[in-house]
Amino acid sequence: MALNPYQKYQENRIEGASQGEMIVMLYEGAIRFMNQGIIYIEQKNIEKANESIIKAQRIVNELQITLNFEAGGEIAENLYRLYDFCMQELIRANIKKDSSGLTNSIQIFEELLSAWKEIVSNPDKTIAFG
Repeated sequence: MALNPYQKYQENRIEGASQGEMIVMLYEGAIRFMNQGIIYIEQKNIEKANESIIKAQRIVNELQITLNFEAGGEIAENLYRLYDFCMQELIRANIKKDSSGLTNSIQIFEELLSAWKEIVSNPDKTIAFG
């Protein structure tokens, strides 16, 4: 099956991405799915809300399991705790169909996304998270 031009662009973008760029894409995807979850909750579309939140959970899980605690030390530990908090918020949001957990997680992910964009655009600089 041939890919449409957008799918081909996305495939090439992913294949050519650095590790930092991949993390940025994961954050962007998680935020997009969380925002979709909020919209679907507001529309009372339980099935679509569930699907969107589960997609966001999968991304958060991927970010958690790929943390390098040896190289990342305290930063990796803090990120793990933030991801764990967001995962709990996503689970709660999905069970209760309450968008406040999604809103909390979006705020955290937007801050992390901003920091990672800075890291990717200035790889020689040291960026402090927090």
